Amino acid sequence: MSKTKLIHCSFDLVDRFEPRVPDSRIKVVGMEDAETPRICVAPSILHCLKAIPKSGETIRWMQAVGLKPIIHAYYLQSDSVYQPTKAQVADVGWTKEMWVLDKPKDYHRRDYEIVYCHMTDGKDMFGNDVVCINSVELKPAPYTDSLKELVEGMDLEYGEFMRRFPYLTFRVMATNVSCTKEIRGRIEAVRKHKAFKSLSIRVEA
Repeated sequence: MSKTKLIHCSFDLVDRFEPRVPDSRIKVVGMEDAETPRICVAPSILHCLKAIPKSGETIRWMQAVGLKPIIHAYYLQSDSVYQPTKAQVADVGWTKEMWVLDKPKDYHRRDYEIVYCHMTDGKDMFGNDVVCINSVELKPAPYTDSLKELVEGMDLEYGEFMRRFPYLTFRVMATNVSCTKEIRGRIEAVRKHKAFKSLSIRVEA
């Protein structure tokens, strides 16, 4: 297990890693552990994307509004890694999910652009519509804050917006804001007048 990559992926920036019971877990009795504090990781970015709720829908939305699909990948170092059972995580066979049970010893971040993603429409275990991610092609990308780019692309002031909605995440916003012609137009107009250079720091080797 020590040689296995421990990757945590997110469409939002993560400023710290502390084990906790995930808010986005399947909240159905017997489907996912509701007691064990953990940091969810997987051995590859593809498996991370499979495990993130509505990741396929989020990627499609980003493509539709003209935002580059960027995923933040955090590579953790830990000796406290646990392999959950199917009773603890119902889709563990699909996602290859693992748990880091203590605060990681160290971690580093890399951002990737999803240049291609093979997705199919399907059903989850409850019969709900879902976008399944089957494969991805990635390339290293400059450090990016997709939520900030999205908010500014809609002509909103980012600092004030986050003061009003401090717990809003990019994934939640992307899957709840309709992809309208007006939104696409606003983002494109701002993109033509702003370089967004402040969002591009560097790509780690």
